[in-house]
Amino acid sequence: MYTLDTSGLTNAQIRAAHLVTVVPLTAKDSDDGGLTLAGAGKRSFTLMSPAEAFVSSNGTVLPAMINPLTTLLSHGMLSDSTSNLTSVTSVVQTRLGVGSVSLTQDVSVNPALHAKAQMIAAAIGEVQYAAQTANVSGATARDNLFAALVYLQQNLPALQAAVDNAIAANSSLTQLAAVKNLTNISTNTASTTSALVPNAPSLVQTAQATTTSVGANMATMLADGSYSGECLLGTGQNGNCNSPKYYKLSGDTSTWSQSYYQLVSGAWASYTRTQNYKLSNSGWVAGNATGDSGTVTVNADGLTVRDGQGWIANAATRVANVGGKRFEEVSGITVPSAFGASVFPANSKVYFTTMSQLVDTYEIYSGFQPGSHTSLNALIDANATPQNGVGPIVGSDSMQISFNESGSTAIAVGQGTVTLWSCSGGVTSNGCSGGTWSRAGTANYVISTVNSKEILIVQMPYVNSDRKLAKLIFAVNNANGGVVNGGNLIAGGGWNGSMVGFNRTAFDAILAAGSKPATLN
Repeated sequence: MYTLDTSGLTNAQIRAAHLVTVVPLTAKDSDDGGLTLAGAGKRSFTLMSPAEAFVSSNGTVLPAMINPLTTLLSHGMLSDSTSNLTSVTSVVQTRLGVGSVSLTQDVSVNPALHAKAQMIAAAIGEVQYAAQTANVSGATARDNLFAALVYLQQNLPALQAAVDNAIAANSSLTQLAAVKNLTNISTNTASTTSALVPNAPSLVQTAQATTTSVGANMATMLADGSYSGECLLGTGQNGNCNSPKYYKLSGDTSTWSQSYYQLVSGAWASYTRTQNYKLSNSGWVAGNATGDSGTVTVNADGLTVRDGQGWIANAATRVANVGGKRFEEVSGITVPSAFGASVFPANSKVYFTTMSQLVDTYEIYSGFQPGSHTSLNALIDANATPQNGVGPIVGSDSMQISFNESGSTAIAVGQGTVTLWSCSGGVTSNGCSGGTWSRAGTANYVISTVNSKEILIVQMPYVNSDRKLAKLIFAVNNANGGVVNGGNLIAGGGWNGSMVGFNRTAFDAILAAGSKPATLN
């Protein structure tokens, strides 16, 4: 039990504060039977709590609680200066899947919350240690802690599901052991969960973007334009640099739009993205028709953005002024070492934008067509799990599956199970080329009717190629010839990561460094 002397501090100052405690290896956790953290095989870790949660409306300071759940609240507030305790609490509750339960209570008296807190504390310790040992240039203890909390922002539901599955498969496994296995690259080799191994340097750089930037007016960013791209400095996905591209996000206080450009014969030309389809109130609608523009509403937490087809998100941005800095000096961005000494000119800015999606979004893609099936029944039967060996496998990124029951059985009861498959060489656009498939567990799926459309939803979350937490889905796409297409369900309340963009001055400097022509507008 500790007490803090708050005399001389105003109510506003107390509300703006965050309590911090460092839990060393010599500390003892009541869960560990008198052992120190070191004796129990745990890492040291750091916890936080927002003081605002413990200050009553009349200014009375109440007894405070610091635990892994309050740490998520503090991080949400500190990493987004436009947020508040109420908005962050809602996002974290959704991410934890706990409804409206209080996150500032004594978790030791609530078994369900206690178990989640144990898992989160283990993850903070493991990823914080990975960040510390990554020895990223200029990284502070705060950066390393925030790296662990960024990891949980990105992966908490998927990590919880993977821990639960691991313990279900091996009842002698503890939460700590499961977390250690899943966050260690030498023990987590399954394609379905390998995305849970933390990329410590990248996480630290994302964390540093918070500590080196300030909250900004997002409407001003839209008016200036925010530019991003790929394959501009000699690198790209899978090392393929045949098609440099850039994207411009622009708008004002009422509208937003996104434009796409690719390099053709040495000049930039606009293009249309690969066709995607979003589920609207009227069914599947081509996303490119309306999905690259929408409306904006200014609110207390930044902006609420909509795309006209039911997608809604709260968005906020931070900005770092980087004029005069070398590319390699800017936290939160990654450039090839050959270009690290290039310098951003005066008035260059980097934007770090986060979005919290407010509604479930269903999206399928014309390029994700597993055969020419015209029903979910046919899709399931064509990708049935064989009794022995390897049979047809269908999926996206790290989520590769086959179906365990017949299509007619699953359709009749509205649910079924899938076998998860892992490729020893990693899954690429060519499948498991050069590797070997092996079974990696099972997961449940449901067949739900949403907006009058039947959708097969695999219940285990995974991290897709956009680094978003998703669930694999399949549906008959009546807007694309009536065939089954695959895609993703992104749940409302999820955190979509920090998107990095540049103002035109900074982006043209990047293009010049890569010997590319300047932006068109």
